[in-house]
Amino acid sequence: MAKILADYESISGQKVNLQKSSIIFGMRIGHQRKRVIQGILGIDKVGGGGKYLGLPEQFGRSKSEAFKGVVSRVKENIGGWYNKFLSTAGKEVLSKSIAQSKPVCSMSCFLFPKQVCEEINSALSEFWWGKNDNVIEP
Repeated sequence: MAKILADYESISGQKVNLQKSSIIFGMRIGHQRKRVIQGILGIDKVGGGGKYLGLPEQFGRSKSEAFKGVVSRVKENIGGWYNKFLSTAGKEVLSKSIAQSKPVCSMSCFLFPKQVCEEINSALSEFWWGKNDNVIEP
């Protein structure tokens, strides 16, 4: 892993900030081995409980719960526009440029559970057709 990081730095010209980096270990890795690996890599922080780009660093058993933040961001974005008088073109532009773009980064990295995709589609459909139930107002 240390060689991979060094190769990445030399090829890309970018340097990995080891003070900001954290490492995640599996449950079966012993304490002594963890310290050795941390020493080799030069990474002091052990992480896994935080968020990166709005998504959890680690997923629990329920992936649907992990992606609830993405669904709520989509709903928050369209929530303020519900009672506005928008033309069909205005709704389409708002939907495509704002609401549909929110989950794209996350979806390019992770396979979303079907339930989460259905919630996003449902919120966008409700916005398009004018239904205003279960939407988070900003």
